[in-house]
Formats: sequence, structure tokens, C-alpha cells
Amino acid sequence: MLQSRLTDQDRILDTVEESLRAETEGVENQLERILSNINDQIDTIEADVRQSESIARIAEDSVAETTRELRDDVYGLEERVNDTLREVDTDLREIREELEDRIQQMLDNPLNDSQ
Repeated sequence: MLQSRLTDQDRILDTVEESLRAETEGVENQLERILSNINDQIDTIEADVRQSESIARIAEDSVAETTRELRDDVYGLEERVNDTLREVDTDLREIREELEDRIQQMLDNPLNDSQ
């Protein structure tokens, strides 16, 4: 009888061991699938980050180029405005000289003497 109980207990232990082994394998398989899924997601995220960095570099290059072009345009415009202002200043000086000469001629004209 004791021998029979020990044999029954051995069979129960064998069954429990088999069940635990099966559950352990199932959990290990689930963990492997989860890890594989996580690794795939990490790869996707890394690819997205690389693409985002590439887009950011392209955008930075475009902004830098546009900034240079805008700066060059502003410098060109500033130069043209300065040239125009110099021309206007020269024209105004010439007009002033002409007006001063005319005024002087009018003052020097003996017909203007009304004494």
C-alpha cells in the first residue's frame, strides 16, 4: 500500500512536472514573440528617427539657403537704395546751386534796382 501511494505520488509529480514544462515552454514562446515584436517596433522607430533626422537636415539646409538668399537680396536692395539716395542728394545739390545762382542773378540784375 505504501508502495502504491509512492507510485501514485511519483505519477502525480511526473504529471505536474510535465504540466509545468509545457507551461514554461508556452511562456517562453510568448516571451520570444513579445521580444521579437518589441525588436521589430524598435527597428521601425529607429528607421522613423533616421528619416526624421534626414528631413530635419534637409529643412535646415533649405532654411540656411533661403536665409542666405534673403540676406543677399536685402544687401542688394540696400545698395540700390543707397545709390538712389546718393543720386537724389547729388540732384538736390545741383538744383540748390542752380537756384542760388538764379537768385544771385536776380539780385545782381540792375533792373531790379528800384532806388
